[in-house]
Amino acid sequence: LHKKCFENYKLLTKKNVQFSDWHYQNAFQLHAEKPTIVEVPQREGDNSNPIISHVYMNEGVRCHFLQGCESAEEVNQLYGAMVQLQAELDNLRIEFKREPGDMVAWNNNRILHGRNGFKANCYRRLIGGYLDWDDVQSRRRCLEATLC
Repeated sequence: LHKKCFENYKLLTKKNVQFSDWHYQNAFQLHAEKPTIVEVPQREGDNSNPIISHVYMNEGVRCHFLQGCESAEEVNQLYGAMVQLQAELDNLRIEFKREPGDMVAWNNNRILHGRNGFKANCYRRLIGGYLDWDDVQSRRRCLEATLC
């Protein structure tokens, strides 16, 4: 997108979008406001291609009201940029079928992920979990010291 439509890319790095998610029994209320694309800061005068640190594309919790936009035209531009980014991401999609007993793990800050719909003809169990990266690295270092 950076090369194909720089204006849309820049819009997605500058305009904040609101996200919110809440538990039906009030166990959590998550709210955030951030641009769709977040770049790693570069040194002054560095004109190389930007390094992207995060892409926020969770349509399930993105607010439909775009407070960061000042006009209907700007809303249309932002939605157009989001649609174009989604199309670019779809071109990079990798799909694979899992088998019973398979486990998949990913770092939410390193990969965009999702799934297609499916018809289940058996029981399906999905377990989610979160790891703190500092804890993972600490455990790895302890294991290396013990085993090596």
